[in-house]
Amino acid sequence: MNNKGFTTIEVILSFALVIIVMVSMTSMLVSYRDTIANEEIKSRLVEFKNSFTYMVYEDIVYNGINGLRYCDSDTNNGKCVDFIRDGVKQFTLKLIDNEVGTGKENEKVIKTYLDYRGIRILLPDSDLNKIEYKKLPNGNPEVDVNGQKVIDKAKQVSVIYDFIIPPDDSTMGITSLTIPFEHHGIDYRDNIKIIITK
Repeated sequence: MNNKGFTTIEVILSFALVIIVMVSMTSMLVSYRDTIANEEIKSRLVEFKNSFTYMVYEDIVYNGINGLRYCDSDTNNGKCVDFIRDGVKQFTLKLIDNEVGTGKENEKVIKTYLDYRGIRILLPDSDLNKIEYKKLPNGNPEVDVNGQKVIDKAKQVSVIYDFIIPPDDSTMGITSLTIPFEHHGIDYRDNIKIIITK
């Protein structure tokens, strides 16, 4: 045995140890990077919620709003809300799902907007929204008995759900509006809550 250098086994074990350390460090760095990206998305969603809520409350105070109701034209009850003062509509908030085209594999590309006083406000990350259709082996979309394409799975990232106006609490003189939204990519759910006192 030569005492002046490393044996082949010692060199191989050293390389194996270095590789194991590098692999574990790489997985930790990837996990850390994903956590940072998720926190940035949450931050954008919270910023959206706060800025939208602030804008609505400014208009409520400035216009003397003292009530809410679903729009007369809203047959689905939940996609359109009128802000009213003494029974008269002052301005409207609508939820709009726009089909803006198709992707590379003929999937629908949907953008969800809040239309507030004629201004379209896009929910963060909703530009990534897609709905995928089931494909048959020949590559054509599968259709049901009514000729409609069958959705395989929703790939909508950011989604705003129908507005919720609970029944008036006449004893408290309070009307509220809840706008639930969520981000499927990071499993984040929140609500925009507007409370109006009469």
